[in-house]
Formats: sequence, structure tokens, C-alpha cells
Amino acid sequence: MLQTLNENGHSVEHLDVTQNDISYLSMGSLRHFLRDYNRQQGFVSLVLDKNNLGDIGIRELADGLFERFTSMEHDIN
Repeated sequence: MLQTLNENGHSVEHLDVTQNDISYLSMGSLRHFLRDYNRQQGFVSLVLDKNNLGDIGIRELADGLFERFTSMEHDIN
């Protein structure tokens, strides 16, 4: 789903994947999506309630967000 959203130019502001059996195994894909999703699109929120991410998944998510914001900061400067 994330690859399709990114490759086909779909505009996503809010992504709610509550209770979708997402585990740390899926977080690599989410990390890449967060890092690579077109920053010109107004991506605002991500809801991951009731998924079993664990510490590893949270770390992947944090790394993806860090990479995204670092890239955005680089684009501004």
C-alpha cells in the first residue's frame, strides 16, 4: 500500500492504520515511506493505534521521521 501511494503520486494527509496487525517487521517499509514520500504533499498525521510495534518498530519509526525532517531541513537551507 505504501509503495503504491508513493509511486502513483497519491496525496495523503492522514494515514490511519489502526488495528492492522502492523508489527516491527512492517516498520522498514513505513520508514522508507516517511523518508521518501513527496514532501510537497501535506502529510500531516499517522495513526498506529492498537498495533504491536514493540521497541524495534518504534525505533524504525523514529529513524524514518528523523531522516524525513533532516532532509526537509536540508532542502530549506
